[in-house]
Amino acid sequence: MRSKTSTFALAALLSMGASGGWAASPSSSFTGEITRLDTMAKTLVVKDAGQPTREWTFSLANDAKILGGAQVKALSDLKVGERVDVQYSDQGAEHQAHRIKLMATPKVAGKTAAPALKH
Repeated sequence: MRSKTSTFALAALLSMGASGGWAASPSSSFTGEITRLDTMAKTLVVKDAGQPTREWTFSLANDAKILGGAQVKALSDLKVGERVDVQYSDQGAEHQAHRIKLMATPKVAGKTAAPALKH
């Protein structure tokens, strides 16, 4: 009886995996600057900070979360030029973003904001 129960449980788990019954967990990370957004297609293109000629296209996974500080954001809240860290998994040839975190814009050494003019 015990072996029939174990066999049934194993078969159920295998069928869930084959049918997409659980989401893939993010296995990789990519950090860079957003160069293009398509809210209708739910995609974003990110340029590698270290290799400006390297761009990756990410599709939003069904479980995707976009975080800006402590706030949850929508894809439409993102803007070209913002820095992001993308946690993703590969589904075939597609990179699926599971978590997108807005990064602070790096400060340029020696640069400060110009003082406001007084009239």
